[in-house]
Amino acid sequence: MGAKITDYKSLIENLKTEAAQAGDSYLECSAKELMGKLNEGNATLITCCSAMRQCMLSGDEMIVAPTGKKNVSTKMKIRYYLNDLDSRESAYIPKKRGRKAGSTLKKTPGLKRNPKTGKLEAKFNKAYMTQSLQTWLDKKKLTYEELEDAYLVQTPEGKWLIEVDYEKRGKKQTFNSKMYSLIKRMDPDIAKYSILMESKISSKQEWKQLSDYMKSRLGISLIFVNHQGKVKEYR
Repeated sequence: MGAKITDYKSLIENLKTEAAQAGDSYLECSAKELMGKLNEGNATLITCCSAMRQCMLSGDEMIVAPTGKKNVSTKMKIRYYLNDLDSRESAYIPKKRGRKAGSTLKKTPGLKRNPKTGKLEAKFNKAYMTQSLQTWLDKKKLTYEELEDAYLVQTPEGKWLIEVDYEKRGKKQTFNSKMYSLIKRMDPDIAKYSILMESKISSKQEWKQLSDYMKSRLGISLIFVNHQGKVKEYR
C-alpha cells in the first residue's frame, strides 16, 4: 500500500520547518522528489499532488503546474514561503467535481444484457458508479475530492472516505476481502469510511451479519447503487 495524503503532508510540513530553521525564505518541492522520499508500495502520484496542494498557504506559488485531465505530474513543483506559517490562511480550495447544477445523471453510461432475463441493465463500471455517487453527494450538498478509486468527502462530522468498487477484469474480490481492504486503509484523520458497491442481496446479507457494535466503533457503512442509479447508505 502506498503512502497516504497524511504521510505527504507530514513530510512537507517537516521540510518547511527544517528549511525555516536553516534560515531559508522558501522551500521548493516537486512531486518526484517527495515520492522519492516516501517510496512505499504502489505509485502514489495522485495522492502526492493532492497533499502538495493542501499544504499551500496564501502567497505560495505553483512553479510548475501539471497538465492533462488528471491534473497531476511528477514535474509539478510548488514554492512554499516560510514567513508567517502560523498566521497565513490556507490557499487550498477543495475542488467539487461532478456535474453542473441542474444536470441529470446519464441513464446509460454503459449497458449489458442480462443472460437470464434478456433485459438491458447498467454496467457497474467506474463511470456509472462515480456518476451515481456524485449525484447522491450533490443532493446532500457535500463537497468532495476525487482520489484514485475513492472520494474524500467533507462533512460537519469530519472527513469521510468512500471507496468505489466497480466491475474490473480478472478475479473478483469477495465481500470479506473488500471489508479487510477498507479496514487496512483506516487513518485517524478520517472520521468515517464506506464502500460504494453494486446493490446485491448477498452483499446486504453479509453486511447484516457484521455486529452493529463493530460498525459503529469503526465508523463504517456500505453504500449501494442499483440499475436505476439510485443510491442508499446502509449503516
